[in-house]
Amino acid sequence: MDNFSCYIRLDNRTPKDAKTPQYEVTETAGYFPPLETLKNPKNRIVFYLIKNDNGINCRESRKAGYHLQCKDSVNFSSIYVIETTGGGVIAYGEPQPGEFLKPKKDKKTGKETPRPNPFYHNRNDGYLFIISQDWSVIEVLVVQDGRHLIRGTAQKLADARFDEALKTMRGTAKPILKY
Repeated sequence: MDNFSCYIRLDNRTPKDAKTPQYEVTETAGYFPPLETLKNPKNRIVFYLIKNDNGINCRESRKAGYHLQCKDSVNFSSIYVIETTGGGVIAYGEPQPGEFLKPKKDKKTGKETPRPNPFYHNRNDGYLFIISQDWSVIEVLVVQDGRHLIRGTAQKLADARFDEALKTMRGTAKPILKY
């Protein structure tokens, strides 16, 4: 399983006055259909890195230190760290599996509107995260249909078993916007 369906590079673009770290997709290789739905009016894809401080009542192995949130407060993925090295962090995650997200409440009418999950058709995919030591860059590898084996796949990434595939994906990545 050394083929990834998509490589996504996120660069930290946090404005000086922002409290939440903001990352923008700067390069991609391969194809991941939900990315199209995440574009903002400026044709950019922005993610927010949210630290999970709350005392979620679950097993320690299922606690995520962070999650990435995107357009319309959609949770892209929790980030489960498996290894921290001098060079950075290796982690894994997965998309939300439900067909619909938590309903959004209209501020004027008070009505709740169901929201379709942009990741529903890719719910069986898994994500690998390579995070630079200073958290300035987050690379995401989409493993098609890899959801149920993603933790083991992340360990293989940490063990350098995907170095060639990663090098290929990085080498073929193209900028999505010119800066």
